[in-house]
Amino acid sequence: WTAIHGVWFPGPHGSMFDLVGTRVVDDVELVRRTTVRNDGITLFSISTICSRKAWNTYKQSFWVAHLTFKRTGGQNERQMEPWLMAAASQPSFKLAYPQSWEHEVAPSHNGEISGIHLRMLDAQQQTLMAYLLVRAKRVSAMPQRSLGALIEATIMMLGHSEIRPAGTLQPPSDAEDPRAVTVDGWIGGVIGDGTLGTAPITLRLGFMERDNVVFTLALCSPKLENDLLTAFRATRAFELARLTIELLP
Repeated sequence: WTAIHGVWFPGPHGSMFDLVGTRVVDDVELVRRTTVRNDGITLFSISTICSRKAWNTYKQSFWVAHLTFKRTGGQNERQMEPWLMAAASQPSFKLAYPQSWEHEVAPSHNGEISGIHLRMLDAQQQTLMAYLLVRAKRVSAMPQRSLGALIEATIMMLGHSEIRPAGTLQPPSDAEDPRAVTVDGWIGGVIGDGTLGTAPITLRLGFMERDNVVFTLALCSPKLENDLLTAFRATRAFELARLTIELLP
């Protein structure tokens, strides 16, 4: 199957992933629509298939089947793993992260910058699989932050840890980052190829501001073609941290 469409969709019983693909069998082009949702760590999928010629006839009935799926019983739990909380001070903030990750609070040297390191290790707890830095910096009151200046300063900072872009970082499309519009104080972000030491990675940066505190999120994850599952888990950790960042008194 060749995927031609894949997005998160707000279903009546929680978000579900909607995936459409095509395939040719015996000279007949088929269309397949699959939706996937979870109850805790249990995944459920519905697949509907017909010929391309019959798609317009049946697609509405298919969509009703996808939308009305509801598990009888179960936990009704949308999180695939528990969330833990981490907090830093000066500036003080907290955020949530997946239980399978570990966190380390960065020391605040001048009371104006604080941060949290989040790391996902392999099953043996030896190899770094993905890394996320969330950094808070208190700034003077200004009407608007320059995304370009924030990116440039962050790339310079990450260079001290041998994290560098490998080419031009580009803003993700709305389809690639559909949740960005819901983030309070979101300034913008970029994504592209990078390196961690000599290892090829996907480098993602994001910026938001709350009450004259600018938050920088820098994610290092495997490239999709090298480790699809870890890349998706890293993206989820980025989105979770961004969603749950909260300034503390």
